[in-house]
Amino acid sequence: MRRDGFTVLEGDATDHEFWHRLVVGGTAHTVVLDMALHDSNTFALEQLRIAGFPGTIAAVVQRPDQADHFARVGVHAVINIYSGSGAAVADAAIESHDR
Repeated sequence: MRRDGFTVLEGDATDHEFWHRLVVGGTAHTVVLDMALHDSNTFALEQLRIAGFPGTIAAVVQRPDQADHFARVGVHAVINIYSGSGAAVADAAIESHDR
């Protein structure tokens, strides 16, 4: 994504301050949750909601029930890691953001 001119921020999902800075700074428009554990992605999503993040959220999942969960809670783009790749989730996030 950096090669395509996007600013990419990486952070520790357990760092509450990171999520606050991300939202207060107002520079992030899209967040991709791409951690190996669904619970970690769910925690990060909760932090984004608590911080009031208004942008697009995309997530990677490993199982259909995880995809269903994220769809129910309003994640904009969900990609199963076994049917896509990191590039696919980034493309889906950008496409969702452009709508």
